[in-house]
Amino acid sequence: MSLWLLDTDHVSLLLERHPQISRQVANLGAEVVISIVTVQELFNGWVVRINGTQKVEDVVRLYGKLNRTVALFGRVRVLDFDEKAGETFQRLLKENPTLS
Repeated sequence: MSLWLLDTDHVSLLLERHPQISRQVANLGAEVVISIVTVQELFNGWVVRINGTQKVEDVVRLYGKLNRTVALFGRVRVLDFDEKAGETFQRLLKENPTLS
């Protein structure tokens, strides 16, 4: 079984109900996964947006979107950043010094 790892941009599109992304994810079902890195990036994005707004209606809307994001995490397998991922990350940083 192949896994389809969605990056943060794809998950954001999925949460916005992008038709092509939504259709592909529905077709793949349990083969779709996200990484814990994507979870962290999405949470960071919501924290910045929620903390940066002053209007109550915007806060309500943004918390609603954060709630949809959290619900997605309960439906999709989240891959851990384990030792092997850490080693790969370290190797990539050595091979591509401009990434760090």
